[in-house]
Amino acid sequence: MTNSEPWRREFQLGELPGEPVVLKAVQSGPELQRAFLTKNLLTPETLRLKPGTLVMFTVNRNDPSRMTPRFVNGQVGVVESIERGYLVVRVRDGESILVEPFTWRYDAQDPESATFTQFPLRLAWAMTIHKSQGLTLDAAYLDIRAAREPGQAFVAVSRVRTLAGLNFKEWFKGVHVSPEAIEFYRTVEG
Repeated sequence: MTNSEPWRREFQLGELPGEPVVLKAVQSGPELQRAFLTKNLLTPETLRLKPGTLVMFTVNRNDPSRMTPRFVNGQVGVVESIERGYLVVRVRDGESILVEPFTWRYDAQDPESATFTQFPLRLAWAMTIHKSQGLTLDAAYLDIRAAREPGQAFVAVSRVRTLAGLNFKEWFKGVHVSPEAIEFYRTVEG
């Protein structure tokens, strides 16, 4: 997770052979609601993909025929093929998963609210700490030297399932801890 997120992703995509396939989200509904979805979803409005692209799933999808999820938010895979209407993504265990567009709705209770339909993926070569909130990752290469807010480094580190999956770009000189948190633990220990 780095601060060079957009540059890093585009550089890595450019290193793959061939021209990218551009997939635009299909949106409907009130403009302000569409703008909210576009700004706040982890899935980008425009996905640029090639076979070999490292991607991350941005939703959980269950498979009724299995006891385990088909894929989960934060799971990483590699695009194998891009077809009209679906993608094939190979995940860590070697399984190839068919991925179809997913529709988010601004208000699930209101059929007139805005919708955003896109493949539930994002490029996974780099991500900011802010964008990683809520994800669970098998592994991450972290650059938390620029973490300036109390708790920001914790957010990055706590995304990773195990210590074995945690790698740092450089060993950091210090982590900012909230003075309120320090005082709280002093009173609890006291």
